[in-house]
Amino acid sequence: MRNEGYGLLSFIGFCRVPVIELPMKKRLLLLSLLVSPLVRAQELDSLHWLKQVNVQGSRIAYPDKTIQHQVLDTTEATKILSPDVAAQLTRESGVFIKSYGQGGVATVTSSGMGAAHTALMWNGIKLNSSMLGLYDFSLLPSFLLDKVTLQYGGSGTLQGSGSVGGAVMLESETEKSESFTATIMSGLSSYGGQQLGIQTGLTNGNVSTNSRVYLRKAKNDFTYKNQYGETVTQKNADSEQEGFTQELKFGQEHNNISMHIWYLTSDYKIPPHMLQANSYQQQKDEAQRYALTWNFKREKSVFTMNAGFVQDKIRFIDSTALLDERSRARSYQADGMYSLYPLKYWQLDFRVTAEKSVAITDAYPKEETIDQLTGMVRVDYRKDKLNWNIAIRNGVANGDALPLLPSVGVNVKITNALHVRAEGSMVYRLPTLNDRYWQPGGNRDLLPEKGREMSGGLIIEKQVKQIAVAAEAGVFDILLDDAIVWFPQTGGVYGAENIQQIHSDGISGSVGIKAGEKKWKGELQFRPQWNRSIITKTDAANASSLNKQQIYTPQIIYKGKATVAYKKLRLNYYLNYSGYRYTVSDNTKWLEPFLISDVTISYERNFGKINLLFTAAANNISNSNYQVIANRAMPGRNYQVGMMVRFLERKE
Repeated sequence: MRNEGYGLLSFIGFCRVPVIELPMKKRLLLLSLLVSPLVRAQELDSLHWLKQVNVQGSRIAYPDKTIQHQVLDTTEATKILSPDVAAQLTRESGVFIKSYGQGGVATVTSSGMGAAHTALMWNGIKLNSSMLGLYDFSLLPSFLLDKVTLQYGGSGTLQGSGSVGGAVMLESETEKSESFTATIMSGLSSYGGQQLGIQTGLTNGNVSTNSRVYLRKAKNDFTYKNQYGETVTQKNADSEQEGFTQELKFGQEHNNISMHIWYLTSDYKIPPHMLQANSYQQQKDEAQRYALTWNFKREKSVFTMNAGFVQDKIRFIDSTALLDERSRARSYQADGMYSLYPLKYWQLDFRVTAEKSVAITDAYPKEETIDQLTGMVRVDYRKDKLNWNIAIRNGVANGDALPLLPSVGVNVKITNALHVRAEGSMVYRLPTLNDRYWQPGGNRDLLPEKGREMSGGLIIEKQVKQIAVAAEAGVFDILLDDAIVWFPQTGGVYGAENIQQIHSDGISGSVGIKAGEKKWKGELQFRPQWNRSIITKTDAANASSLNKQQIYTPQIIYKGKATVAYKKLRLNYYLNYSGYRYTVSDNTKWLEPFLISDVTISYERNFGKINLLFTAAANNISNSNYQVIANRAMPGRNYQVGMMVRFLERKE
């Protein structure tokens, strides 16, 4: 985002994703309506692998064994101590999070590609901003979600525009078994951090409901060392966030309708960077999201229909510059798929997707739109040791033909413990509305970015008595043509052009070792990655960036986690390393590597139908002074404590 290269001015740079200040009476009414039905009970004493998963049937998604996936830890303790998806991805995943500091913007770099090259899906609905193409992951509260799945590598055939470097899929659910649940969560953290969550749920016969309310605020007034070695307190960094989700599900397993609602407001003051004395900037966001899914299953077929509406409002204020800029973006989405099982081991999928994006801002001459209509056909074969699939997608956007998008994948089981997987697909990204229509600098004649991606890996899964090992060694390669870049033109005005080719390749790995018996359990995880992401073609004016590593894309990152658990007591140690990050395109300036360690502890106790959970964390325990983004301060050693009370009554 800020300094991402996809926008101009502070308005684009600080875009988060949506507020409109609600009167207090409306807020209280909202809370009273939501303190009804939900909470999904989760096992807190189980150690599980974050590995590939295969989802079929109930939602339009394709996490399969030919593409590398990781399911993040969404236990209740993690939801307290990693309060947003950005924090979860920072600790656990193999992606790099571009963080502007505590309470600041956080975007994703996956497989060496930019923030606009990662697709974000929520219950089958795309959330990427049609104006910016990216999303601020710090605005996604973990408490409001049940499942977070990370796809490494893009697939334009499956996710459409923007899925170049990877995809993040968010899901919210209702309780399946007949039950009533209620939960209250609270947490405190350094620098004035407070959070509160309320969850209620009811499943009775063919009807399930799930409601959650979430509140979070912080001062974010930590101290840091500036470029002169002086201790400085961060100013103008207060943040507040309020939101709720509502899930309703009607019907049986073979024929059901589910509804999802997500409302979120955020009010963030934007602190000065380390070269500024003060900042008087502020951003207010409001996001509304609605999704409706119908699943109808028969003996040899499944029909799934998704419909969704997303609206993001942004208000950027800078009192010193007399700015008060507003924008509104809306997205209407519909997605239908018919899956047929004509023969044993075979599956045929036919899918049609339509999307209309509309936006207006002070920098557009008028309201602008993007219309997309695409179709896909996919063949999948699964038998014992062999799984392969082939698919093709095509369509139009604003009347122009989109690139043809074929894909192919294969997973072969060589032995009971060893798998080999490989996949490849074409990828693309449409120009955003800002790329085309922002004034000055927008270019209506921009072409879609297009290219191809490939990946492969060896997977080992072995269990011997009380010890289990899961490991993968993989490679990836992405080539993207007609990459859109904003660069200075005549008169110093920035403009958007298709002038670059980007080539990103690398080696990734993951190793997990799990051991335990009835009382004691232990787990080790390690996820390293080497990535070369370079600009292989550009125009003469930008020749100094040719064959140079992309800015804020470290060549080396690795994450680690060690867990020891005794009965209901659990201790986690997290390790996060990032290598050099270049801050200019000719690679003459850079940020030093950093190594950050966190420790968390949780304890759980049951009293009949009531479950108590206590958590605590010490973050950046070495008190490292580091920056992820140049001149954006990061907090030193800091602490968190939290508590959750959960009531669960199941019908016998």
